[in-house]
Amino acid sequence: MKVNTVNVEITREDLNVLHATVPEHEVPILLTVFMAGNVRVIGPGKKPFLLEEGVDGEYGRLKRKYRRPGAENGMTQRVYSNAAALAKAIGATDYKEHTGLEPAVSESVFYDGSEEAEEEAPRRRGRPPKVEDSPKAEEVN
Repeated sequence: MKVNTVNVEITREDLNVLHATVPEHEVPILLTVFMAGNVRVIGPGKKPFLLEEGVDGEYGRLKRKYRRPGAENGMTQRVYSNAAALAKAIGATDYKEHTGLEPAVSESVFYDGSEEAEEEAPRRRGRPPKVEDSPKAEEVN
C-alpha cells in the first residue's frame, strides 16, 4: 500500500532546523513530539511512501521510532491508540486487526510438501565427510 508523503521543517529545542520527508500520517506524531509551533509542513513529497509490511508493520515501525526510554506508552500510542486507528487515518478500508488466531503469514508462504522444497538439502554441521585418495597401485594392476 502506498501513502502520500509531505516535506516538513522541524525546529528542535536547540534551534536546529531539520528538513525531512515523512508519510502524512506521521505528522500528528511529530506535532506531539516537537510541539505545534515547531513543525511546519512545507509541501507535498515527490515520492509516495510504501507500506511494505502493511498497517501492523507500519504501526510497529512508528512505535519503535518514537519510543521514549522508561515510558510505558510512546508518542505513537498517544496519537494512534492501536493499529486500527492508524488504518483509519491512512484510509485503509480493507484492514483487519490481527487477533493472533489466524496466521500472520499468507498460506502461499507455508511449506506445501512439493518436491521443489525437498531439493534443497539442509546445511549440516561439523566436519565434511572424508574423501578417499586415488586408488592404491596394487588395486590398479
